[in-house]
Amino acid sequence: MPKTITIKPFTNTQTDDLELFSTLFSPTELEAVFNAKFQKTIGKGTDRLNGHQFAKRAPQELAIASVKCINGKYRFAPYLETLRTKGRDKPPRLIGIPTIRDRVILHQLNKYLAAIYPYCVPKNIANSYIKNITSDLQEITTTTPNNNIWICKTDIKTFYDSINQTRLLSILRQTIKSNAALRLIERALITPTVPKNTRQKNHSEFRPSKGVPQGLAISNILASIICKTSISR
Repeated sequence: MPKTITIKPFTNTQTDDLELFSTLFSPTELEAVFNAKFQKTIGKGTDRLNGHQFAKRAPQELAIASVKCINGKYRFAPYLETLRTKGRDKPPRLIGIPTIRDRVILHQLNKYLAAIYPYCVPKNIANSYIKNITSDLQEITTTTPNNNIWICKTDIKTFYDSINQTRLLSILRQTIKSNAALRLIERALITPTVPKNTRQKNHSEFRPSKGVPQGLAISNILASIICKTSISR
């Protein structure tokens, strides 16, 4: 069984960019990732296939997907809508569930973005930040007990849903030189998230005009890229 390669951050040039994309989306690499990470996945997308069921057609499907990704012609299947509650009196979070084939592609796309934007890869979860802040406050209160300490906690409401797709793609174009990669990212953004059993003729009604779909492998890093870029400006 082929082993997946390890991609390290690099100094971005057009040659590196194109070579990285071609390597990550080669048929061999896609199949290796599926076997290692998604073959036992029980979740199903709009095609109603889990990892075991998709395995029977994986070599052929992923070989075709590889060609389409590198040629810039790959299209994602609509994501399957699932709603997750955020608590009482709060609207649920809309999550998109990709098909198994699309999960493989999105996984590789996330790896591609992480190599180009290593400083945007989320490394600490909220609890880690809280522990760090608590430790710092304990040190401050011990050494300077008379100082007033203020903490500001903020949350950007519906941040993912309100991201400007045009601006995000414009930011990505400043670094990414691969047109195929940019087209793949754009299509991941505009793919509709549809309720179960939605007819194909109605899919276009759910196509988003803004925001980053939640639940995808690339959701967090795309949000981080636009957030860090906005802060640095």
